[in-house]
Formats: sequence, structure tokens, C-alpha cells
Amino acid sequence: EELVLNMQGFLVQTNLPPLWRNQIPANTNHLIDLRQSVTLTGLGSEQFENATLAMLAIYHRFQTYLAGYMLRPWQPERTHNHLAVSFGNRYLTSAKFAYLFAKATCSVRS
Repeated sequence: EELVLNMQGFLVQTNLPPLWRNQIPANTNHLIDLRQSVTLTGLGSEQFENATLAMLAIYHRFQTYLAGYMLRPWQPERTHNHLAVSFGNRYLTSAKFAYLFAKATCSVRS
């Protein structure tokens, strides 16, 4: 499942497209490892810190609710002594997970 959150902050690190030739692995078996990511910080702003702590509380709630299941570890980071949050995903989906999306349908209304 997925949870969508909106958060405003300052970009302190990015790994976004386009990909340069030197970033593409020579071994095509490693293409699945290509990722994109961003790291945000609030530079000490109270709103950002509150939002980050709220995300941590949500994570702990899921962790309790999903006890016994595999939940990826997560916690806020620190960048220049300020709370920071990283978001990322892979460019490609492994074939073993692709079947989950095969039955998804999309309808467009005009």
C-alpha cells in the first residue's frame, strides 16, 4: 500500500533524471537498481519539524499495526544539524512485483 504526504522544504540533495551515460551500469542486470531521490530539510523551521515528527508518529503507528510483516525501517535524518527527510524510488519495477500492477485499470473521462 501507499501513503501520500505533501511536505514543503529546502532541497539539500537530489538524484533525479536525466541519467548520464556514466550512471547507467554496464551490466544490464543492475538496471533494476537505478533510483531517484530527494532530501528535504526545513532548516530548523517549526512547521517542517512538526511535519517530520508527525510522519514519524504515522510510521510508528504502521509499525505497531503491521507487527510481523516486513516494514522497511525509516527515521528522519539530520543534515547540517537540522531534521531532514529523504524520499526515493526505483525507476524500474522488478518482474516479480509487476504482476501486482497488471490488473490495474485506468479510465479517462473527458
